[in-house]
Amino acid sequence: MAGEIYTDTIDEELIQAICLYGLNTPQKQVPKWTVLRIAFAKSLQMPIPPDASFDRLESRGSEYRLEQVTGLGQTADELGNRDFTDTICALLSVFHNENLFEFEDDKRFCQLLQRHIRRGLQEIRLKWHSDDDFHNYLYQGLFIK
Repeated sequence: MAGEIYTDTIDEELIQAICLYGLNTPQKQVPKWTVLRIAFAKSLQMPIPPDASFDRLESRGSEYRLEQVTGLGQTADELGNRDFTDTICALLSVFHNENLFEFEDDKRFCQLLQRHIRRGLQEIRLKWHSDDDFHNYLYQGLFIK
């Protein structure tokens, strides 16, 4: 697997806002893929799969390699970094009721992962504002139902 996940400029602005105001960290201190993983988790909570509208980018934002987003190829280290690719692939396979492990090409895996990440970012953008407590938003949004 060696695919990419794409975001647009609106997604990138939200990612920066979450890093600066939500996580209260200086730029580049927290990897942006941390926010992408939060968005992925947010999207998985929604019962309906994201549609193809998340494939289209209105403007070019950033490109993330699977090594960044899923940890592809990483070995576990003391900071908790590890390869979550198989776990994420299993989650997507169950959610979409298709075996993503069967494909030699990772295009479908990347497509579904991008859709979930971008939908999660959209959901966060609609419900969280930079002056809100992001940790409380996560607690309420991800853990309290």
